[in-house]
Amino acid sequence: MEATATKSKPLVIHPDQGSDVFAFGNKIQFKLSAAETDGAFDLGTAVTPPGGGTPLHVHHKDDELFIIIEGELEFFLEGEWKKAGPGAVVYGPKEFPHKFRNVTDAPARHWVLTLPSGFERFYRRSGEVFANPPIDFAKLAEITAEHGSELLEKPEAPKEKV
Repeated sequence: MEATATKSKPLVIHPDQGSDVFAFGNKIQFKLSAAETDGAFDLGTAVTPPGGGTPLHVHHKDDELFIIIEGELEFFLEGEWKKAGPGAVVYGPKEFPHKFRNVTDAPARHWVLTLPSGFERFYRRSGEVFANPPIDFAKLAEITAEHGSELLEKPEAPKEKV
């Protein structure tokens, strides 16, 4: 069997390894991004504080997969809220508007996988906007559009940093 050309190399990433990014009131520790996966996908673990979540948005270029680790999130998919607790898997294909929220009194944790890669770059740039309040929503919308997504609601200012 002939090997295909790739820049990717096998890796082991330990629980304490990764790059933390804060945006939209959530923290994602990116474990793998375009640099490690040759652009195939991004993978991270996210923490959403009580009352936190994302605004309604749509990805035009990437699919998104969530695997709930602990806590409970509600996902707004196809016009209705659906609960997802530990072990639940939520698939968000491109072109489907969605958002999620943590309606419990404890932080929720989940894996987030996006295919192809690019989400990590978007989230990092968005984190720069959130790090310098007040939030420049026009800049955030511009960054979102540059990365092939669209904000369908104005994001709320984060309630707390996790």
